[in-house]
Amino acid sequence: MFKHLSRIERYQIHSRLKANQNISEITRLMGRHRSTISRELDRGRGQRGYRAEQACS
Repeated sequence: MFKHLSRIERYQIHSRLKANQNISEITRLMGRHRSTISRELDRGRGQRGYRAEQACS
């Protein structure tokens, strides 16, 4: 069953990226599939990088 990322998960992604964790580390720690995180990063990326608040809207 498909489950959307929550607002909390989006902020976790943001903070993990700021801590210089790569996608593989983030997916392992969050228990999410790599493609889910990759799509989220593509969806929420702006000129200043990934922004959780932009991805939530």
